[in-house]
Amino acid sequence: MLDATQHNAQPLDLERIFRWHRLLSPVRESLLPVRMRVGELRGNEPMQVVSGRLENPTVHVEAPPRDGLETQVDAFLAWFAQSANASSLDPLLLDITAWLSWFLQTLLDSLEHALLRIDRVLGKARFWRRLPGGGRSTRYEIDWP
Repeated sequence: MLDATQHNAQPLDLERIFRWHRLLSPVRESLLPVRMRVGELRGNEPMQVVSGRLENPTVHVEAPPRDGLETQVDAFLAWFAQSANASSLDPLLLDITAWLSWFLQTLLDSLEHALLRIDRVLGKARFWRRLPGGGRSTRYEIDWP
């Protein structure tokens, strides 16, 4: 991404975006069930976010049809070129530092909660292991067939 940061005065065009896409998406065709288009616009087939087995996939999201994609890309590139000098676009509004701080704190909190739960389970396991017979009573055992 050095191209984006060190050559930020160069105009953004589709070929530059395609070059970035090729650099960021190394593809080993043999591992994919369908051909992945790298460094080019998508084809006419539906673009989907899919999970599950190949014989029974689950489609989570499907992109709008391809019709009009070139027009939308051209409109975005024109907006991007005009926005370079727009005073209404404050770079500080695009600052993600606060969001990143919140996200990392949330992640840290959830990991701490998970570790506390694991510690509690391990503590109970240690406690029950010290009791004779593992602390199990025969009157609660189920005789499975």
